[in-house]
Amino acid sequence: MQDIRISTGFPDHPKTKKLIRKAGYEAVFCLLRLWIWAAQNRCKGVLDRMDEEDLEIVSGWSGEAGFFLSVCEDIGWLDKEDGLYKLHDWQEWQPWVYGAEDRGDKARFSRMAKTHPQIYAALKVQGIDAISSQKYVSLTSAQRNVNAALTPSPSPSPAPTPAPTPNDSPHKKSGRKVLFAEDSIEFRLSQLLFRCIRKNNPDYKKPNLQDWAIHVDRMLRIDKRNPEEAEQLIRWAQSDNTPNQNGFCWAIIILSTKNLRKQYDRLIIQMNSEQGDSSMSLLPPEMRRQ
Repeated sequence: MQDIRISTGFPDHPKTKKLIRKAGYEAVFCLLRLWIWAAQNRCKGVLDRMDEEDLEIVSGWSGEAGFFLSVCEDIGWLDKEDGLYKLHDWQEWQPWVYGAEDRGDKARFSRMAKTHPQIYAALKVQGIDAISSQKYVSLTSAQRNVNAALTPSPSPSPAPTPAPTPNDSPHKKSGRKVLFAEDSIEFRLSQLLFRCIRKNNPDYKKPNLQDWAIHVDRMLRIDKRNPEEAEQLIRWAQSDNTPNQNGFCWAIIILSTKNLRKQYDRLIIQMNSEQGDSSMSLLPPEMRRQ
């Protein structure tokens, strides 16, 4: 469980007093909630992949839309650059939280000395001392040559017989789609979603899992999603299969990896809220369970 530092001078800080004067005591509580959420989900303090509505949901703001964020920006609790919100001086005031991801990557790499010594040794020779969860899963699950995975050869030797090979990205090559190996994390997550959908609807037509794997690859590689978290989210979304009084449930929305990627942030917010026994009143009406 992650925690944050709160200065003893926070209640009497000029910014805190201005926030109370302009938006009330609720806004202070919402700011604290935003900090706590960021410590758990955006440890660098950069609130990417979140629009203003998403930020107000995780903050618990119930007032006028956009007002809370606007006040926080005017006062100086939030910075905004090119439409992207950042927590002001987050690294300075929350150094332990800021370094959480880096510490985790280094600890994960250290464990590899025992769990995957050959991969560990090959990475160590290249001067690597940390590894992300996504790269860890990619290297260990596909059992690929480490040097080839990290520095792909521009001219790979042809296989004696045509065969699909695992790849880091689904770009087109030689006029055809590059295929994902069935033991790759991209294909396995696609297969998991299909199996979960089939439990709810045995007649659901089997999709092209290679196409699905493309969206998973983009979700992991471009959006920087955690594979373990994605697996948990798939299982949770398909378990939400009882429509509320408005006819809404996630199981009928997440019927492809494309939709999973599109709705990822809203899904994770609701899953964390329910698992954390948080108030569902913070969610939009169409997402609330009745």
